[in-house]
Amino acid sequence: MKKLTYRALIGIILALLIVNVGAITQGAPRFIYVFSESMEPTIHVNDGFLVWPSFNYDIDDIVVYRPVKLEAALVTHRIVGVASDGFITQGDNSPVTDQTSGEPALTGNRILGRVFTINGKPFIIHGLGDVYESMQEKLGTGVRYVAIGLITLGVMLALWEAWSPQRKKRSRRRWRLRDIYRLVAIVAIGFVVLGVLLGTRVNQIKYLVSVNPGTLADHMRVDKIGYLPVKVNNAGFLPTWHISSAIPPLTIKEAPAMIKARSEGLVIITIPAHHETGWYQGYVRIYNYPMILPRPVIVWLHEQSPYLALTGIAASFALLIFIVLRIIGSIPGIEGWIPLNALKDKITARRLQRIHSRLFGRRRSRD
Repeated sequence: MKKLTYRALIGIILALLIVNVGAITQGAPRFIYVFSESMEPTIHVNDGFLVWPSFNYDIDDIVVYRPVKLEAALVTHRIVGVASDGFITQGDNSPVTDQTSGEPALTGNRILGRVFTINGKPFIIHGLGDVYESMQEKLGTGVRYVAIGLITLGVMLALWEAWSPQRKKRSRRRWRLRDIYRLVAIVAIGFVVLGVLLGTRVNQIKYLVSVNPGTLADHMRVDKIGYLPVKVNNAGFLPTWHISSAIPPLTIKEAPAMIKARSEGLVIITIPAHHETGWYQGYVRIYNYPMILPRPVIVWLHEQSPYLALTGIAASFALLIFIVLRIIGSIPGIEGWIPLNALKDKITARRLQRIHSRLFGRRRSRD
């Protein structure tokens, strides 16, 4: 049981990291598919591919980035040149560069990663877009949770197959309180880690720069610095320490230090002065960590790495559960009262029968 518990814990953590690692990084690694013809014939519509994070990018790399002016959540194009203020990008099927279309030169903080290649060619999964859209149409936003569940199950089954020894006969060992310790710890740690990952994301915001802006919050005046309020939610059952950072040229003016459970906070973003009118896009990274460690500790760990902060949260929560359950387990005789396999436990069956007799009396035989 002990080995199975540890394997399950490792499987859950690996699966969650595989699925949600992009939430803590710039957004990669992750699977993406294209929905336009701008990269044909290299990548066709609905072709899926893997985006892998990188620190260095060169000409001829196919990258996925967050645009400022182009009307898309993500753009997959090739780096075709280098300017003084960033990279020049262009689709293989596009006659002009993105910068000719009004997109600013691409800087590294807006790049998710490089398209994964084998022998210089993108690793393509044909039809991934059709499959994803079909699932999303039926499941809506739940498609992400289904994917998490399937991958978690797959990783756990793979680990079980790889690590479990071949047993000739079935073990008759009964589950007791110490097994509940491990089960509760696994479930609780899994929920905490999942909550952090689901609460960590990159929010895309849009705002209009105009000569005569309206009264809406996302309308800015040309050549003037503006401020845009953005709501951030804590959908969990624990209060969280909130940490947010904006991708330049945006900056954070104000942000809440803490968000109560099942509530929301307000982040004020500073919009730099734009000299041209039109719609713009910006991005803000949101991190919500459960209030298990003091905020200065979380801030320091987060500055080193969000992964380190996540590890600290999980380890601290596991230690807290261990202490609580050890205190419960120290109560004399409590372990003998909580066997899970009660139907096969004769002692427990007799004990339950005595309790039933005291409460309801003994059964009388029929004449």
